[in-house]
Amino acid sequence: MQAEIKHIKEKYATSEDICDLKLEVELLKSSSTSLNHSKKLEGNKQKVPDSCGGRSAENSVAAAISAEDKAVRIVTHHTPERSGQASKSLHTDAGNKINNAFRETFSHVLQNENKTQNFGTNEWTVVKRKKKLAYNRFAGNRGVATIKPEAKFKAAQVCVPMYIYNVDKEVSEKDIMDYIQEKTGLLIKIEKMTMKIQKEYNSYKIFVPKHKESVLMNDEFWPEGISYRRFIDFKSKNKKDSDIRVNNI
Repeated sequence: MQAEIKHIKEKYATSEDICDLKLEVELLKSSSTSLNHSKKLEGNKQKVPDSCGGRSAENSVAAAISAEDKAVRIVTHHTPERSGQASKSLHTDAGNKINNAFRETFSHVLQNENKTQNFGTNEWTVVKRKKKLAYNRFAGNRGVATIKPEAKFKAAQVCVPMYIYNVDKEVSEKDIMDYIQEKTGLLIKIEKMTMKIQKEYNSYKIFVPKHKESVLMNDEFWPEGISYRRFIDFKSKNKKDSDIRVNNI
């Protein structure tokens, strides 16, 4: 029996061999039980203990069952000629199950990505989308080419009004113009403001080129104590003084 089991281990087993092995195991069981029964009845034949015979039979049956299990494993892993179609069907079925599981998982992921989030208990659905950047189609660019001083084609000089106050009364308009021309090289237009309430200082409205506004709107540009800001046009509420523009501090 051990030689046969060894022979099965060394070579591939077929379904017919397994069936033959099962028959031999059943015959071995029946023969061992009948032998033990006859030994008990006769008593004068060969003296073999029942326990030993039982153990040997159980061991042989266990060995046969383990051999059968190994043979079945060999048949499932290897594809002999007789059982080729059955093993192929097993492998294809397992592969189809794996592919179906993968497809279900992939489709589930796609559904989760395209799914919108629901907020609240009502039936409304809030769809979150990326905000588009604001685009100003009227935004223009500026030229930087240098031209000759005598060229007639040039850009218009846009001026913005500024308001300076807390100026000493002895300072004249020409003194202010000379100071700004010395610092920036610009010839500006200046107007003295008429205040409704007389103060201890004078105030002026000056027109500055727009591209030079940042230069003059700087603390380090003006002398110490001179105050400045953007000019705000106030109009009197009185009908008589409706045309008078004032800048009171």
